[in-house]
Order: sequence, then structure tokens, then C-alpha cells
Amino acid sequence: MLITGNSPQIATIIANLLNENNNLPKKYDAGHILNSRATYYPILIGQQVLASVAMDRLSFFMTEVKHLVVPPALRGAGLAKRLLSICLPAATTPYLVATVRTDNAPSLHLFHQAGFMELAEVINDGHPLKFLGRQNLFQ
Repeated sequence: MLITGNSPQIATIIANLLNENNNLPKKYDAGHILNSRATYYPILIGQQVLASVAMDRLSFFMTEVKHLVVPPALRGAGLAKRLLSICLPAATTPYLVATVRTDNAPSLHLFHQAGFMELAEVINDGHPLKFLGRQNLFQ
């Protein structure tokens, strides 16, 4: 299910998951999710969001995979891998990118398994990040 303008409850849950689990430099609310140019791909059971990821088309040649979130109690069940298998084929650009904190070994491993390579290390709001990228094999 894609998050669109008619999903405020789900957007609120996604924002809360991001705020509680992802150590992002800013706090999100439903408005940020619903008004974002990114498309969110949640895994749902009824109205319960188990996990989510977003795809943000940055330009005609690059899409960013961002806001991947799986609550700690559900980690290790393959949800993050499932999210990537859902969202990556939806990208319409020749290149995919992501940033992952250098201390997030599980996410780095996930993206490496999905074919992403480390392109650079950057600092954002005092946090070291790996900038990852790959060609879009689904295009």
C-alpha cells in the first residue's frame, strides 16, 4: 500500500516509528509524511504499520531510498529485506542512492546485500553517514 493524502492515521504511525527508532536530526509528523514528495511503502496488518520505507525521486537520474524503519521487536524477521523488494522495482531512475549511519551495521549489511556500494562517507548534523549507490537493475 502506498501512502497518499488520504492516509493520515498511517502517516502518523510512520512518523512516530521514525521518531522513535531512526535517530533522525529532525522530528516528523503526519504532515511531513503526507506532504513529502517521497512515496512511503509500509508493511501493514490492518491499520498497524509493521515497518516502512520511502522512495524519493531526486532527479531524472537518481532516486533516494530513505526512512527505512523496523521496530526493534520485529527486527530479524526479514521485514527490511521485504521492504526493499517492494520499493526498489518501483524506481524509474537509472541510479538509486541511500545514506546510512556508519554505526548501523544491520542496515549497511542489508543495502550491501541489495547491491549498493559505498561511494563516500559524509557528516550530517554531526553524524557520520555512508553514502551508498547502485544502478537500478529494474529499469
